[in-house]
Amino acid sequence: MALLTYSNRRIIFAAGLFFILSAFDGVLTLWGLNMNLITEANPIMRALISQSPRLFLALKFFVPALVGIYCWHKRNSDRKLVSYALNFAVGIYLLVSMFHIYWLVLYHSI
Repeated sequence: MALLTYSNRRIIFAAGLFFILSAFDGVLTLWGLNMNLITEANPIMRALISQSPRLFLALKFFVPALVGIYCWHKRNSDRKLVSYALNFAVGIYLLVSMFHIYWLVLYHSI
């Protein structure tokens, strides 16, 4: 069993943050679409949402969980890849979350 070293804790934290931000994105995307406040920018996600919003939301939960598990298993053999992948994913979702917060504030100020 792996010790929870500082770097292992960082992997758990980053993977958890990635999961939370992806779920936040999924829920707010569906809410914004239902309120006709936004349009989905990603054409693949837009097609998936039009086919099955539940599947879209399931993927927003499932994919980060899989990535987190994969990164945990690769943490010793390819630490740089794990670090870059999680930092990239968290960075993208932080940016997306800022857009969501912006239109939420904008919507509530109208």
